[in-house]
Amino acid sequence: MTHRFAHGAMATQFVFLVEHDDARNAGQLCREAFHQIDRLETELSRFDSSTDIASISQLKPRDLMVLTLDAFECLKMAQFVAADTNGAFDVTIGSVFAAWRNPDGTPRTPSLDELAAARERTGWQLLMMDEESHFVGVRKTGVQVDLGAIGKGYALDCAAAIFEEWGITRALLSAESTVLALDPPEGKEGWTVNADAPMLLCQRAASSSGIAVQGQHIFDPRTGQPVRDRTQVWTLAPTAAWADALSTAFFVMSATEIEEYCRQHVEVSSIIIDSQKRYFNLKSNLGEKT
Repeated sequence: MTHRFAHGAMATQFVFLVEHDDARNAGQLCREAFHQIDRLETELSRFDSSTDIASISQLKPRDLMVLTLDAFECLKMAQFVAADTNGAFDVTIGSVFAAWRNPDGTPRTPSLDELAAARERTGWQLLMMDEESHFVGVRKTGVQVDLGAIGKGYALDCAAAIFEEWGITRALLSAESTVLALDPPEGKEGWTVNADAPMLLCQRAASSSGIAVQGQHIFDPRTGQPVRDRTQVWTLAPTAAWADALSTAFFVMSATEIEEYCRQHVEVSSIIIDSQKRYFNLKSNLGEKT
């Protein structure tokens, strides 16, 4: 029997579908996983000034601070994707976001000087990380880190680790636009997920980035400009954090860049929804090109 459990955290709704013959045991497992997600929110949020991530914005060059293990691991994954996509994904984009918003959150268009100043404080290379000590530092004052484009995926991966510890692995874990499929329901090849076309997922993650509200934008950290020629991107990858980050990166990358990335990373697939619906390196579980 499949049981559904839901929990609000990280400004989204986490929904877990668990196939297990003991609903009470499955519920205890999900409560443990949700507790972990709540803890992660207190460590990864940029909106709480007491978190490590928010505190990075107060650092000056030559300052160092120690991050918690999860904050460090999530930021390390973000830095990996940033380097791997030549800066198309960049969690230091906070200053650019702020430049395009009024204090009340409504959209505005910054002046060229304002945007230039924001871009001076943006760039994944401005962060310094030490693997052994978990120290982080900055190369410039005013660097603002925002893990919103990878944090929910990282939380799903952490929840999946708890499922594995409990030995309950037939589950689909989701946080709205990001889903992580563990083992499929008994007798099935995978969990059905709708991404423009239905697909079956098993031991794989999928994530989507898109523009859902008029006036909302996704910004290219390499230029500081909003992306205007796409409506949605779906990305598939082995982990939820990787898929989550790549869906944002692919939203700003050119079709040629995405195709080359998928060619170099055979475990990654993508669907671009634009005027010419494009598919890159899709596997048979999508029912499209291979």
